[in-house]
Amino acid sequence: MTYKHLIDVHVHLNNYHEQVAVSLDESLDKLQAAMAEAKIDYALVLTSYLVSPHRPSVAEVVKAVQDAPNLGVVAGISFLHYREKQLRELADLLRDGLVMGLKLY
Repeated sequence: MTYKHLIDVHVHLNNYHEQVAVSLDESLDKLQAAMAEAKIDYALVLTSYLVSPHRPSVAEVVKAVQDAPNLGVVAGISFLHYREKQLRELADLLRDGLVMGLKLY
């Protein structure tokens, strides 16, 4: 079987090694380099349902990937951690096509 495109549907821009500070832009650069090396054409970035200095918000990830045509965003959300205002903002991002899907925790 021959494939024309290879898509990775589960990547992160989170910094899981919190003892070393890595910016969102650095994480994005590392992701793009890894995708190029592995010949990945497109990836969906899954955000964390927790926001911290090491785990960017959905809006931050959307902004970071806005000029990357080979990346989309799937929002990881938890009803325990999201409030009405955040859910309304997320609804706007979904409506505008800036978030492609949800992962519910």
